[in-house]
Amino acid sequence: ISFSSSCGALLHGQSCLSSCKPGFMGAATQLQCENGILKGLPPVCIGSLCSLEGIVIGTGLDTSDCLGKRTSESCTLKCQRGYTPVGQPNLTCQSNRRFRSEGFQCLPKPCGDLSAVPSFASSAVGNSCSGLAFGQVCAAFCEIGWQIQGNASVIVCDDTGDASQGFAQYFTENRSYLPAERTQPP
Repeated sequence: ISFSSSCGALLHGQSCLSSCKPGFMGAATQLQCENGILKGLPPVCIGSLCSLEGIVIGTGLDTSDCLGKRTSESCTLKCQRGYTPVGQPNLTCQSNRRFRSEGFQCLPKPCGDLSAVPSFASSAVGNSCSGLAFGQVCAAFCEIGWQIQGNASVIVCDDTGDASQGFAQYFTENRSYLPAERTQPP
């Protein structure tokens, strides 16, 4: 119920005021007691727009479902591609026009071991890709004693799946990415 009233213990012919509860907007209305029954219309109360103020909007967090929500309405936080959700994603707009957060966050997905990708498994290929998470960049290169053909490979910890251990190779000439399992090292 989005309204309240001061209508307790009225006698026949007396009137009272019914108004919107905190967090709701609308004009108050008057109700009248007639033979023990309240007559009149309750106020039309509309929830106030909720604000994301106080919610930590970190990298990877998608709050789009919460835009335009009003008092008592709910929404669900999501993580963008490459991020893992941690915590309770459901929020409800409170009467103070703010969402109460339980500390939901999106953490960058970690990548695996690039040398576990068959094309990068050769002892001739080294890399600087250990311990990376989504969005971080590293390189694949020839180990000492081996001669490079072309350039070192620019590798990005992406969200490419298990066969690539999460890695993609970045090609500077056309600014494109390919999953590591579909590329060749330097």
